[in-house]
Amino acid sequence: LLATFLVTFVSYAQISPPIITPASAIINYGQSVSLSVSNCNGTVVWSDGQSGTTASFSPKQSSLFSAVCVVGNQERASSIPTQIQVNLTNSPCYNGTDI
Repeated sequence: LLATFLVTFVSYAQISPPIITPASAIINYGQSVSLSVSNCNGTVVWSDGQSGTTASFSPKQSSLFSAVCVVGNQERASSIPTQIQVNLTNSPCYNGTDI
């Protein structure tokens, strides 16, 4: 039993997290950006619920997104979050005055 635990622990410890590209992005309000994941030999699940190695995001405000690599129904590793910055000058709420 102890040997099984140690093998399982070592297996999880050696798994590298998924890598999101681009590492950050700046978009205008109403635009979208595609993010991709590498370094995952399972299913990629994004923080907003999308799945797949590439996902499209169009946040209405600056947001962080991350991805998890799932192998065999077990979450294996989480990515470093990626920030999508949203330029609000195209927003319906923008009044033309910069702060």
